[in-house]
Amino acid sequence: MKLLDMLKEEIRKMNVLKRAWFTSFNLNPSFVERYILPALIGWEDVPRTVRDFESIMQIIHERKMDVRFFCDNRMLELDEGKRTTIDIHPLNVNRFNGRFHDGVFHPKVILLQDEKDRCTLFCGSANLTIGGWAHNREGVVCREIESRENAEKVKQFFQKIFKAYFWESFPQDFAIEVEKTEEDWRFSSPLV
Repeated sequence: MKLLDMLKEEIRKMNVLKRAWFTSFNLNPSFVERYILPALIGWEDVPRTVRDFESIMQIIHERKMDVRFFCDNRMLELDEGKRTTIDIHPLNVNRFNGRFHDGVFHPKVILLQDEKDRCTLFCGSANLTIGGWAHNREGVVCREIESRENAEKVKQFFQKIFKAYFWESFPQDFAIEVEKTEEDWRFSSPLV
């Protein structure tokens, strides 16, 4: 899976991974648990046993990694069940504002943050499913966030998502370390 390989490569470039937030229209927990979670902790093998899934969760908790998955509440695929305690947040688009009343929660954004608060952002069309990451023809771009403008827009994007998911507050320690005032790309979303 090219996208999974790309994710693993970006994780290898970073210092200790502190935060990994994912947004998707539809989400398959089995795919996330079998491919995404192992990538976040550097495992190369696909977990198969209960002990494997427990070990993954233990490592995530020991490292105090903030790992979250957000998706449209109507598109959470639970037919295969769930093997971990990873946070999956189904979102109701009506909680954003009136503009999205008849729409869906559709962004596919991944934020990776290391212990030095440097962030990498993936944006594209791939849902968090085996089809989106292995079978479909998708487009994804990956960029390090280096400017204050992009850092602020990404922060606003996730603040709106946390506000729509009213069970939790936006983390007070969230900050993106940047080195530039400008860069040659801009993060854009109807949410910000």
